[in-house]
Amino acid sequence: MPKIRTSRTRQPPEGWDDIEPVLDEFAQRMRDIENEPHEGKRKNEALWPIFQIHHQRSRYVYDLYYKRKAISRELYDYCLKQGYADGNLIAKWKKLLGKTGSDTLVAGHRDTLGAERTVVRKNTTRMEYDFYQGITDHPSLLPWVPRYVRGSLLPPTKCRNPWACAQELYYKKFPRREKRYQIVMDNVLQRFSKPSVLDIKIGRRRYERVTIQEPVRQGMKKTFLMDWIGYSPQGSRVYNPSEGNYTHYSKLFGKVQLPFTQAAVMAKFFPEDMSMARKLQILDLFIEKVKQLSHVMQSEELRLYGSSLLFIYEGDPTVWSQFYGASGADTTTATSVTSPSLKPSLPSDPSSGITRREEHSETNAHNETLTINNLYDIYMIDFAYTEWTPGEGPDTEFLEGLQHIQQLLAQSKNYITRKN
Repeated sequence: MPKIRTSRTRQPPEGWDDIEPVLDEFAQRMRDIENEPHEGKRKNEALWPIFQIHHQRSRYVYDLYYKRKAISRELYDYCLKQGYADGNLIAKWKKLLGKTGSDTLVAGHRDTLGAERTVVRKNTTRMEYDFYQGITDHPSLLPWVPRYVRGSLLPPTKCRNPWACAQELYYKKFPRREKRYQIVMDNVLQRFSKPSVLDIKIGRRRYERVTIQEPVRQGMKKTFLMDWIGYSPQGSRVYNPSEGNYTHYSKLFGKVQLPFTQAAVMAKFFPEDMSMARKLQILDLFIEKVKQLSHVMQSEELRLYGSSLLFIYEGDPTVWSQFYGASGADTTTATSVTSPSLKPSLPSDPSSGITRREEHSETNAHNETLTINNLYDIYMIDFAYTEWTPGEGPDTEFLEGLQHIQQLLAQSKNYITRKN
């Protein structure tokens, strides 16, 4: 709880007036919850919303200082000292920030690790490990997934608390869902200067169907939105050139949306000061890319449960200016009409594991040239519950989700045009 301010309380530092209304709103919400009647509720159930507000307020201060760099150290220390944020919680989040590749996290995967700019380490399931082990036999998919470097088995963990014991029992029932493996992949954002990223879950189910009797509460239905339209926007990170920082949207932001608000959600993937022509151009490029992926997936036999598409575009306007020339002339119309070339499948040496797209990128870097393909991309990610299913045909739910995403991108173009 924040301390009561008196005449002897030290005056708040500069910048306090900007964040005080938000903190006052948190305090008012906390008082409203505390004054609510608790009859018929368990003691811990009555405390849940209080802990939720407490975490949200601490996270707000944490993001202001560590993520957005919007407040000074003096103001941050003042918030901790006056009780507006929980120092212990923030210390835990700081530890995670030091371990996680924050530039690659979008929807908040706590098991994604990465201490280097070029690679990402991820603790995952046996199913994702098997997926990457077998992907070399599917050359058409290689350009659409992060390049696999290596994988290893993690040492077993001991059951030290009741929660860990409950997890252990759960994994005994569903052993393929236990995160016992660690894989190392290329960081797909390393070739971008200021990448803006959007994560969209595809499909109607999160887990594979183990038995017919497996209940829905085990997680077969990810969200009502995925069950309804076959996809669900998760987290996003948008670069704002005018402010020089990122706007972050958590995965909860996408989960609470409805089908008729999806175009407005997609419009938030672009900064407000970006020109309408540039937004429409990027959407055209994404539509063409999704069509190419849909064509590839029609010939692949696998089931993608809880998988995502990662949409990336270059958020730095100076890089776009370099592509269009020093004068900054924008040939948007010509570029948006001309479809980018299909992603190539494999180099001449499949054992190398490097696609022609990567070789092409290396050539561009060497010659200091830039193509439109260096300014945007789409990747398939999150294969923790993916399995190869030879002889069963393509994943119809995934294909349906891709079709609906094409419609979403087209609707977003109309929404942006009407709004401007």
